[in-house]
Amino acid sequence: MLKNTLRKTAQFIFAASLFISFVQTAQAASLFIFPASGSFHTTIKATVFVSSPNESVNSFSATITFPKDKLNAVSISKDGSVANFFPKEPAFSNQNGTVTFEGVNLGSGFQGTTGKLIEITFTVKSLGAAALAFSESQILANDGSGTDVTKPGVGASYTLAVAPKPVVNTPVSVPKTETAEDKSDFVQELGPAVPADIKPIPTSSEIFKSFIWNGVLAVFLLAIVFVPGMMAEKFLTLPVTKVFIYGGSFFILGIILGSILSDALSWWKLAFGIPAILGIGYFWSAFRNKPAVSVPALPSSEKAPESILPVVAPTASPSEPVLTQSPESVKNELPVMPDNSSANPIAAPTEPKPPVF
Repeated sequence: MLKNTLRKTAQFIFAASLFISFVQTAQAASLFIFPASGSFHTTIKATVFVSSPNESVNSFSATITFPKDKLNAVSISKDGSVANFFPKEPAFSNQNGTVTFEGVNLGSGFQGTTGKLIEITFTVKSLGAAALAFSESQILANDGSGTDVTKPGVGASYTLAVAPKPVVNTPVSVPKTETAEDKSDFVQELGPAVPADIKPIPTSSEIFKSFIWNGVLAVFLLAIVFVPGMMAEKFLTLPVTKVFIYGGSFFILGIILGSILSDALSWWKLAFGIPAILGIGYFWSAFRNKPAVSVPALPSSEKAPESILPVVAPTASPSEPVLTQSPESVKNELPVMPDNSSANPIAAPTEPKPPVF
């Protein structure tokens, strides 16, 4: 009987302890620091969070310690905090090596695992290990009674090391191998790439050279056309002014076409052929329209001298009779040339009859 009573009592105490432990665990809330560890060289940004996954909480306060010979607090930020009112503003003391704050959520409280409270910025003073710890912390439930649901906070441990030196890429000088094709010691600066179908704009000196050279060729070709015509008998009878006017015109035309068209179209044959064709056409028209050379006619009053009259003595056969005619009769039979000064033809004399001796 006594044994059964003791057994039931032990079972009740064990069940009650398990229930109390479960209730305490379910209602526990804690503060923690992120990042919890790491190696830093110059600056550390440590954020304090609250974790209360099972119950809404609305009051948070804590005192955080840090090694004042290793770290130096420079600022505290409340941006994005779940505490919308701070009865005690966050503050730090580098002389004491402490950070303190006290915040309240005036709304429905906070329930979750990562509720941001404050962010602390430290700078590294010396090398070694630095630990951030909660010397005091308190979290109150949002149950109307302000039940303390605080669980010990989780601090952080950092390694403070010297920042590695930046790697400087040193250019490696490669000795130049001298070849038979390239033995020059200078570097030629290349301009921007130009497509093959785009021709560069010629300089003034190039234009001048092209103008002179094309002009010389044009004059040469024009000379081939003009000189034979100038030496021709019919061309010599043209007025001198026309020779200079037409010759000068074709000379200038040849220079202009030779200098402009040959550069713009690269058809130098066309440039020089145009004035040559014009010159040939001009001379051809001059030859066709030029009248025949006139020879002055003898006056009508003058008669041909007798010395120029032919006297023919043909040899007659013995059977044929011999005809005789006096010079006077032959002279009288010559045709009289009409007096027409406009036409001025030279009449050929008729064949005289042979005189009889």
